Amino acid sequence: MAEVIGGLREPAGSFADARDRVRQRRRSWARSSRTGHEPADGAGSLAGPGWSVDATVIERQRILRGWSRLELAHAAHVDPKTLRDLLGNRRRPNLGTVQATCTALGMTLAEVIRFS
Repeated sequence: MAEVIGGLREPAGSFADARDRVRQRRRSWARSSRTGHEPADGAGSLAGPGWSVDATVIERQRILRGWSRLELAHAAHVDPKTLRDLLGNRRRPNLGTVQATCTALGMTLAEVIRFS
């Protein structure tokens, strides 16, 4: 599908098609994050099925240190919205996010990961 950009017609099979594929992949990732299921094409987060994060352990350590969620996010070099989603169990987290959060609190992954 050709698209007119800045008065020039873009040839089919180029940027527009690649952009549409990227948008479709992002929608697929967003669906998998909300539902906790992997999309059919295998694209998804690094978190695998069979494990979850015990957010209460992280929250307990954060409160014991006297940190706000924002302070923890800065210490872990994680976006505050990502940390909010992790602690609220809104979506399946990336393993790197969990590791960074644990490291900032002086914890290990073994203390927060639960296998099902």
